[in-house]
Amino acid sequence: AYADELLHQAAQSVRLSAARRIASAGVHAWPGKSADATGVAVARELGIDLARHRAKMLDDAMVDSADLLLVMDRLNEAELVSRYPRAGRRVVLLGEFDRARSRDPAIADPYMRGPDAVRESFQRIAAAVDGLVRTLSEN
Repeated sequence: AYADELLHQAAQSVRLSAARRIASAGVHAWPGKSADATGVAVARELGIDLARHRAKMLDDAMVDSADLLLVMDRLNEAELVSRYPRAGRRVVLLGEFDRARSRDPAIADPYMRGPDAVRESFQRIAAAVDGLVRTLSEN
């Protein structure tokens, strides 16, 4: 949810091509479910509104239309590739785009882990989104 909102904002600020479409979905999503309350509160502290976010399940059409499928961690990467082998090289850890990264590119899911874990994940997501947007705007 947070990465999706940051990507949308960043895409508008750097005027990425209108041909680039951003969508958020999960391999374990509960369709229609709101973002975690702790995540919503921490995002609000950071100036991001997640109150309207609703989860969507990743489906065949999304996979087939995507040029890039971003995942946060290796478990989601493995699950996505297992379900959709044709996605192959289009599946990338978002953390790979963090240009200052000095550790594993996997970003831990902070769900149900408290505000400090959420803040840490959101900081890593923001750095990776910044790197992704720079990469996309260079191409």
